[in-house]
Amino acid sequence: MAIKLQKVNIEDLQVGMYVSGLDRPWTQTPYPLQGFHINSVDDIDDLRRFCKWVQVDTQLSRATDYDALATAKPANNFRQHTSAHPTERTRASHSSKNTIRISPLPINKRRYIERAPLASEMSNADTTFGSLRPAIEQVMTSINNGQTPNLSDAIKTSNAMVDSIIRNPDAFSWISRVRKHDEHTFDHSIRATIWAIIFGRHIGLERDKLYTLAQATLLKDTGTLKINKQVLRASPRTDEQQAVYETHILHCIQSLKGHNSVSAAVIDAIHNHCERLDGTGYPRGLVGDAIPFLSKIIGLVTLYDDIVNPRYSTQPLSPSKAISALYLERNKGYQEELVVEFIQAVGIYPTGTLVELNSGEIGVVVEQSPKRRLRPVVMLVTDNTKKPLRKPKPLDLYKTSQSKNGFEIEIARDLEADACNVDLQQIQAQYLKPQEKGGISRLFDRLMGNG
Repeated sequence: MAIKLQKVNIEDLQVGMYVSGLDRPWTQTPYPLQGFHINSVDDIDDLRRFCKWVQVDTQLSRATDYDALATAKPANNFRQHTSAHPTERTRASHSSKNTIRISPLPINKRRYIERAPLASEMSNADTTFGSLRPAIEQVMTSINNGQTPNLSDAIKTSNAMVDSIIRNPDAFSWISRVRKHDEHTFDHSIRATIWAIIFGRHIGLERDKLYTLAQATLLKDTGTLKINKQVLRASPRTDEQQAVYETHILHCIQSLKGHNSVSAAVIDAIHNHCERLDGTGYPRGLVGDAIPFLSKIIGLVTLYDDIVNPRYSTQPLSPSKAISALYLERNKGYQEELVVEFIQAVGIYPTGTLVELNSGEIGVVVEQSPKRRLRPVVMLVTDNTKKPLRKPKPLDLYKTSQSKNGFEIEIARDLEADACNVDLQQIQAQYLKPQEKGGISRLFDRLMGNG
């Protein structure tokens, strides 16, 4: 069925409509998504500041009756992918963003401009990741056995992650997509730490704060080892189960206190990472700026990874769906500026994402373009008829503006990981590692101006 697009004046917008186009380029607006649902009258007021009319996709729109939906609650289906308690939103009544004190983010996007070549940084990232798993497993084993964990290796390795991501964020972004294991708590902690450092780099946090952020994110879930597995797996949880679950923060802090290698800043970031902007978090129900900044970051990256990688699902959610769910949380659980900057940091199409171009070809995002997040480098794996290519080939969408037919090539959509028979780990191993001689390593050096 053909997509039905309709030009609609801002005054005629209704709650539930799906905005698919603007009367100006998306890059001239603060919207991180190229397409979103109108979920409230406030969304219409926001659009009015930038546009006189928009393009609406009538097939994706949820409603046409404005009066029936103007007072309806916005859809929030992503909750099924998280461990949030069903009554979480009823804990506090801080619903108006005007009553919450929120300071601007401390942003310095020029702090980390230079990037190491991706091909060479992959080797460093792989080495660091290889050291990270045994270091964290050692910590978890000690806590499970009631022993005092030795944190030196875990901290040393988390600092090495920071150094690697500062040099080039795409290397560890690859690892977050292609490394698959069975232990959710471990994998979640690793991925959340990667997202936290990438975000911290994006906004220009000082290196020592990035170290603190990485250590806190990596260790934040060690307290769940003391929680009954039945409580962890319950969905939804009863009030009693939720109360037990929330003690994981206390268990974590108790296991870390007294370690000379763990700073007070790390413990403080962990202590408050489950607090929420609107006061609906725990353990103290802090609001707005009362929540430490690093804790805000940890809370956001935790939610993002919970959405992308549901605990009991074998396949991750596509990044665009996760971003859409995350965007709905702005000015609720999370500061709007924080959400928007995080989306810009990880990109709507993170490295390792399977995508389909408007030309019909399918590829894998292998490297970001810092100047244009919607136009990354893509490794094509099929032709426009979906026939697998004998040899995958890179396409830099930032440098390539038109196809042979004269229209602009761009990403049409991202795909679920199992939508096409593509082995991401094989692509990474075969085409991105610098020790692989010739071929793609030289191509990437040329693409980045290194040879």
